[in-house]
Amino acid sequence: MRAAEEHVAFFQEIGIVVIQLAQLEMSLFLFLSICFPREQEQLIYAGYIAMDGFRTKLNFVSNIMHEKLSDKRHLKDWDDVAERLATLSTSRNKIAHWRAIAIPEHPIGRRYCLVPWKASKTQTSARNPRGALYLRDINSIRFHFFAANITLINLRCRILNVKEAVDKGAEKPMKPLTLKQLSKDLQTLLRK
Repeated sequence: MRAAEEHVAFFQEIGIVVIQLAQLEMSLFLFLSICFPREQEQLIYAGYIAMDGFRTKLNFVSNIMHEKLSDKRHLKDWDDVAERLATLSTSRNKIAHWRAIAIPEHPIGRRYCLVPWKASKTQTSARNPRGALYLRDINSIRFHFFAANITLINLRCRILNVKEAVDKGAEKPMKPLTLKQLSKDLQTLLRK
């Protein structure tokens, strides 16, 4: 992977994670909507989108689920999903709030990373800035968001007593792509 490809792939992965998060927030709302009559959906949506922060939305939905879900099995499944989403919230905050830096002397796949804003000059010029997120880390986060979204969609289907929308295997995150795979995907995209 050349440096220019890595640059594009790094920011492309960040963009995909942001889109995955937006989709996850929408799925979270659709999940919430099963607790209310259809005619109240717009009102609930207006309140939901007015909330700042993913964790706030997640806590709101969780409180409603604990009030409305009577099936203990579904409530247990929801608690598992909510815990998973809360963990992903930390990754979401890093993607959303950390700054991107380039460290050209690093090896392939580690020349670009996200680091906290408060990271010192010595930390960001070090061989491995503590806690930094590199290309494959961000790719992994993307797959975790995607799998959590599928889990949420399938749980909604189970609660509504309809066939799950997506194969259960997709609820488990894929392993991050190798640098070679990321490079090939990028080259394929650029040829189109």
